Amino acid sequence: MDKKKQNASIVSDLQRDWQKIDQLAEDSFVNEHAIAQEMERFQQKRKRRFYKELAAFIATALLLLSLLGFLLVRTQLFFIILQIGTLLAGLIILFWLYRKETERERQWEK
Repeated sequence: MDKKKQNASIVSDLQRDWQKIDQLAEDSFVNEHAIAQEMERFQQKRKRRFYKELAAFIATALLLLSLLGFLLVRTQLFFIILQIGTLLAGLIILFWLYRKETERERQWEK
């Protein structure tokens, strides 16, 4: 008799477990339309993330290129100013040395 009660309780426990499993399976059942919607939502998120990364890349590239262009223009301007300054300084030094040399020659002539 005890065996029958044990068997009956085991059977009832198994039936409860199967019912729980069936309930879980029914709750998690997803149709094809829901899967398609999830895939579409995932692809939209992925597309948005791609466009954000692309926009960040383009902004960074434009920033670096404009900075490089600005530096090249400023460097050329600096180079030109440096060349003009050097030319003027060279002419002043040349004039000063020429004047000094002529003064020495005058002293020798006396």
